[in-house]
Amino acid sequence: MLSPARAESVRGECAEDTFGIDARGGVTFDLQEMCRRTARISDSADEFPVQITCPVPDRTDSRFELPAGQCAYLWFKWRSGRPVKEWDQSLLRFSLTLPSKVEYLASRLTAPSAPETIVAADGSRQYRFKLRKGGGPGTVPRTAFNSSDPFGVLVRTAIGVRGTLGKARVHIEYDGRRISNETAFEIIAVDPVRCAAPKRYMNGVITGSDIFDFTHSAVTNATEIFAGLLGDMGVRWVIANGSTRSFAALRSNGVRHIARNDPLIINGFAIGEWRHRPAEDRYVTDNPLEGPLEYLKYWINRATCPIAVYTESKHFREYVVPLIKNACKGADGLWENWEPYYYAGKGCMCVRCRRAFAEFVGVSDEEMARDWPKEIKRGRRWGDRILDFRAREHSRIVRTIDRYVREFSGGESSCGLIPAIAWIENGSWYHANSRGLARYVDEVCPRFYAGDLKWLNPWGPYAGLKGARPKPYEKRVPLVSFAAADDVRRTVERDYPDPVRRPRLMAFPLGYFGNYLSRPETLSMALDSFFFNRWEASVVYYMFRGGMDARYMRAFAAANGRAAKYEDFVLDGLDVTSRTAVVPVKEYARSCRLASAYVPASTNMSTLQVRAYELGASRIAAVFNFWEKGEAFFDLRVKELPVGDYFVTDEDGTVYSGGGAAGTWTARELDGGIRLVVGAARTKVFEIRSAAKFRPVAGSLRMTPEKLAALFAVRREALASLAEADAAEEAAAPLPKEDAGRVL
Repeated sequence: MLSPARAESVRGECAEDTFGIDARGGVTFDLQEMCRRTARISDSADEFPVQITCPVPDRTDSRFELPAGQCAYLWFKWRSGRPVKEWDQSLLRFSLTLPSKVEYLASRLTAPSAPETIVAADGSRQYRFKLRKGGGPGTVPRTAFNSSDPFGVLVRTAIGVRGTLGKARVHIEYDGRRISNETAFEIIAVDPVRCAAPKRYMNGVITGSDIFDFTHSAVTNATEIFAGLLGDMGVRWVIANGSTRSFAALRSNGVRHIARNDPLIINGFAIGEWRHRPAEDRYVTDNPLEGPLEYLKYWINRATCPIAVYTESKHFREYVVPLIKNACKGADGLWENWEPYYYAGKGCMCVRCRRAFAEFVGVSDEEMARDWPKEIKRGRRWGDRILDFRAREHSRIVRTIDRYVREFSGGESSCGLIPAIAWIENGSWYHANSRGLARYVDEVCPRFYAGDLKWLNPWGPYAGLKGARPKPYEKRVPLVSFAAADDVRRTVERDYPDPVRRPRLMAFPLGYFGNYLSRPETLSMALDSFFFNRWEASVVYYMFRGGMDARYMRAFAAANGRAAKYEDFVLDGLDVTSRTAVVPVKEYARSCRLASAYVPASTNMSTLQVRAYELGASRIAAVFNFWEKGEAFFDLRVKELPVGDYFVTDEDGTVYSGGGAAGTWTARELDGGIRLVVGAARTKVFEIRSAAKFRPVAGSLRMTPEKLAALFAVRREALASLAEADAAEEAAAPLPKEDAGRVL
């Protein structure tokens, strides 16, 4: 064991920012503290009728990191125990106090008049905003924390400013008096966030509302400033609503714009305005009472007969087509929430559908009329054929909508209709469950339309922390995205062997949604998981909401930078993962018992994973350490390399020196394994390059086996203790029971 002085020296030689030892991504997520903070906000109801929160800083460490010279969004949620009708919106005021070095730029859903501004002796400014009339349901407090986040405030600080700037404070006033708790958090100025954008891989964000809806701005180019931040982060596309000005600002920063779902084109069958729909276009069901009555009524009432859509009835032409045109105005495609499962087992039973089904199975309409509807149910005469028929009918709806979306959003260059579907529809779980839910999903699954679309967006799994009822630790949370990414990719390649007909996959890793919140490092590793499992795109759901600050921006940029650097290897190279192994030391976490109930292969899944690719004379090995409690010391074994000498470097340019004259390793040494390390909750890419064609950059940081061994000696006892505690904690936790999307 090294002396304390020598141990400190070794740690200095192996800096955290280079090697990621004990790296946690910059946020300490104490889940018990999250629970206490959430409880304190709830307890304020005894004192104040309104509660307000900025979720990320309020749940974590009471700080918000603001990248110097760039903007960021502060987002607030509110609720009240009083009925909505008791509030006079004209008397409500949103009060925001900012430190002197933080500049207010713009706000969302506040009145167009300038906010009342009061400057304090220390230079801080209090802004009192009126709410916009008719600004939507979020502009009056309801009994639950709103999902629309009406108080989005764009702020920034000057270039060159660093350090703690002071506290932001927020409360609600009514008729001149304070009626809410005050939420307060430190604003910390940090380095700006920048990275290279991938050229082919499409990393982006969905915002959930119009992030460019700046109703009043102290700076006239607030839209362009925010679009510039997206460009700096390497964002390739944004799913949001917006204006011609916001579209232009995005495109000038290399960002494509996808329109976000029109509420009248959604969930497979809710097509058009139901109150204007003629009776002959109605969706008819014979069993509307299965499940929660009111919920099903809502969707059944809004549904249109599929035949009315794909034959383009008068209502479709005169009402729905203009809707699509308006939704796509200025955009590069249309993203729609596509969850038609409300209709599974309750397909349209109208006379037109009956006749079409009779023709589909080759019997007369008279014969089908005798069987309709009792013989089309499960286990009856037509119980299996109806599934195929309805899946084909549904696919004709999708293709019809897609055709119009492309027409109105760029033609061949358009991304077309992008349906957001459940990830399990494309995974092994779906194939393994021919009974129960999967059977009903057969009616609306993408197998008959996926090959005709440019993109599919399998949403989930949503691996996040449920802040209202946090669990102390759950090892599987960061693993879920990797397990799903691998499972869906393998299944899609099996289901669509022809690459031309294979759908391009857009992932939907969770950032923030309702009570669910990802850690920055979990978000970054989820993006890495989809990219290195050869998905073609990712869109963070939702980004910038809840007070997601520069720590989240850096997490996004880190994954985006890796995608930019290695996209040729991943998209064009040969997958050599089967010839690559990562073997952790015994002082490491045991396998996770079950990462996802929907991925059978994730049983006893290691928290140390690798994906490897070969391009020309070089290989890369992307190593994932999903263990959140400690770093992974491991042996990397690279099989079947041609005889010769090789340099091993990492994504940061550090050279891991071998015994060769120039610090090289032989193919035989690499086959046997060389010791490396990856920080806690971190992805690191290692490069294996032929010494005949590659030389490290002069002056590169070098890590020798002796230095690495010394570092391991320093950390060994602590890691052994952490691993033992981890095993006991996981053994005591119940196995997961999941729904199709969320994992907590």
